[in-house]
Amino acid sequence: MLIILDLKRANPLREYWGYKPEWKNGKMESFKYVKPDDNLLGRILFPFPHQPTLRKGFYKMRMDDYIAFAKDTAFSI
Repeated sequence: MLIILDLKRANPLREYWGYKPEWKNGKMESFKYVKPDDNLLGRILFPFPHQPTLRKGFYKMRMDDYIAFAKDTAFSI
């Protein structure tokens, strides 16, 4: 679904979640969101992985922090 909504289609999901190959060593990027000008809905979007992907260690580890990021960002704008 992200591919349909994201106009630029530049970032795979993992990049919105701050993925780096060295994530197991604690090296991660900041979270990101899809900006209103970059999607078909014209709103801020916070991409979440589909259910099978949620089982992957990276997403399981980052889930609570990403939800907090989404809440903080959504309520501060």
